[in-house]
Amino acid sequence: MTAEVHLCVYHPVFAEPIAQYLRARLTHVRVTAVTQTDVDPPDRDTIDVLVAYRFPAGLLGRMRRLQWLQLTSVGFDHLQNEPRAPGLIVTHAGSIPCRAVAEFVMMGIFALARNAPTLIRQHDERVWRRPGARLVSGSRLLIFGLGRIGAEVARAARANGMHVVAVTRSGAARVEVDRCVPSDERHAVAHEADYVAVCVPASPSTRGLLDAAFFARLKPGAALIDVSRPGITDTAALVEALRSGRCRAALLDVHEREPLPREHSLWSEPGVWVTPHCAFEQEREVDALGELIVHNMQRLSTSRALENVAELAAPPPQTEPAPAGAGRG
Repeated sequence: MTAEVHLCVYHPVFAEPIAQYLRARLTHVRVTAVTQTDVDPPDRDTIDVLVAYRFPAGLLGRMRRLQWLQLTSVGFDHLQNEPRAPGLIVTHAGSIPCRAVAEFVMMGIFALARNAPTLIRQHDERVWRRPGARLVSGSRLLIFGLGRIGAEVARAARANGMHVVAVTRSGAARVEVDRCVPSDERHAVAHEADYVAVCVPASPSTRGLLDAAFFARLKPGAALIDVSRPGITDTAALVEALRSGRCRAALLDVHEREPLPREHSLWSEPGVWVTPHCAFEQEREVDALGELIVHNMQRLSTSRALENVAELAAPPPQTEPAPAGAGRG
């Protein structure tokens, strides 16, 4: 790539921190930061490299010079139906968020086992009462998905003495678990679970994977931790399972609407612990993403294959590019 490369970090939270990291290390590159991600970035048609997560529909197809999209996430399911140039390189965050998400899942398991939400409420109300607790060691975790994140969760769970049953599309396990079944057998193992962790990507085959039939077969008193994507867990079926006592608690880090509106019923649903899609957070995230971008930029400049290339289906046909000023509000 030439000295005129324009790299835009287009993110509501990380734009300026990542841009600062890159400006110090990519002195030959023009680095800009954009935090308003509901409209097209300024100078859209001069951008060669975009660092982003979410963006307006059709943006990739409107960016005339874009060569490479670096996602700040591991997941890239939201790009499957996004028009883009056939030669666009798309890379994801790889293993960067995996340990943090796995620790978040384990935090949820331990917190729900020890009734931490109740203890916190009792502290705030100055109530001295033992809420009851369970041992995590020796309990059974049913984990949906054994990709990068699911595999890390499985390792952490087994290290803490849990018996791990995995559900994958094929029934094959890439890491050591106690048992692995295909997704069409998920109902048959639901009765074994003390805890359920949802770590699968969004796709037509995973939408509604945890449905009413699954919750009807769930072991009474099981708890759910969902760090996947909205729509994989049938929220209405989950709420019914919570109200019936089939499921005793649920930690939900993903939601159909984000931020979750203040008036949404999940905030006050007994047994539900709402978190603001934060499982991936860690103190080194900006540095780790910056290191990956610098590394891949060096590879791109020498025509070498980039790391963490997303395996995407062929893009849908592009529409005619919008006029240069379109979408800027």
